[in-house]
Amino acid sequence: MIFQVSLNRKNFFVVLSVVLLLYFLVLLYVNLSKLDTLSPALLAVKQQPPKDEIIFIGGQFMHTDYLKTPIQIMQCSYQGKEYNVTITTDKELLKDANMVLYFDDGPDTFNPVPPVKDKINMVCLSESIYNTHCLGEKECANRFNWTISLPKDSDIRIHYFMNSLRLLPVGDSFDFQRDVMETKIKAKREENVGLASWFTSYCATEGSNRIHYMESLMKYIKVDSYGECLNNIELQGEQRFNTTKKFLEIAKRKFYFSFENSMCPEYLSEKAYQCLNSNVVPVIMAHPSATKLLPTGSYIYVGDFSSSKELADYLVYLDQNDEMYKKYFAYRKDKKNYEQWIKTFSDKHMYCDIFTHFQEWKLTPNNYISTIQPYNKSIECLDPNGLFKI
Repeated sequence: MIFQVSLNRKNFFVVLSVVLLLYFLVLLYVNLSKLDTLSPALLAVKQQPPKDEIIFIGGQFMHTDYLKTPIQIMQCSYQGKEYNVTITTDKELLKDANMVLYFDDGPDTFNPVPPVKDKINMVCLSESIYNTHCLGEKECANRFNWTISLPKDSDIRIHYFMNSLRLLPVGDSFDFQRDVMETKIKAKREENVGLASWFTSYCATEGSNRIHYMESLMKYIKVDSYGECLNNIELQGEQRFNTTKKFLEIAKRKFYFSFENSMCPEYLSEKAYQCLNSNVVPVIMAHPSATKLLPTGSYIYVGDFSSSKELADYLVYLDQNDEMYKKYFAYRKDKKNYEQWIKTFSDKHMYCDIFTHFQEWKLTPNNYISTIQPYNKSIECLDPNGLFKI
């Protein structure tokens, strides 16, 4: 009996070992299948010390020409030295470029068609992965080596962070009454502004229930809506597209509805950062992971409320209790933590981040380069109706 139990245990561990070995072999095969051996030309590039680089723009951005002039040059620092990085659409320079950058506007905008031989082919998605035109399709995604996007697993990560946030008064320099309340009190008295504002002109409802949620909120509180969606206030002429005017309007209200167009990991657009820049509390509708990009205690998350009415009642409560409202600006008094939060965002231009990533890639010991695997928005992005109850 004892012998039989011992034998069974031995067989169990043998089978388990075989299963684990097969698992790791499959995993290794899958990972190796994502790798391509470097061409001799790229292998030679990998051996070069840092030097000036050319990044060729392969196509359009938002179906328009990306550069105002065919050649732009910027200075980027790396390991204490300055280098010139040329960004260009001049095809005469393509042969000298080591990197080609495309924007995820769809294959019909790519020129030349990727992948370009002997180059690092990159694709930039500045939107939510829900709205990808290329990176959701394997055949298209596999044409590229590096992603430039918002999620943290991107090769080069971008963000909507505003550098002006580095200049806001914090610590002892921050005064709640002066920096936050004076503008709002004056606007309420002289203009009878609403409790919150909202600028949204993309009214599709496929990836977000923000339109229906806002329709419900407007039954309970006064929301000044400047965009095309549920518009109730007009800005004249080009004022709707004037960022300075937008900031001035946002600053007049205590809250701004930062409602995203899809609920995908770490997708947080410029809206929330504009709120912080304007001394306003953002009300966030986004994937839960996106809130980690903001200072702790600086925002209100829609998912924390059981209904739009409960959220509206809470905003009214804060409007009537300045001390409770003030707590959402406690992060501005904590200078050390605020500065640590600032440091989580690159202070370099995107092209300098690309240049740095390229130099660090050259230092890696392997002679392979990966191809991108597609995003699966149906798995990675969340159903807004399950997150935010109207």
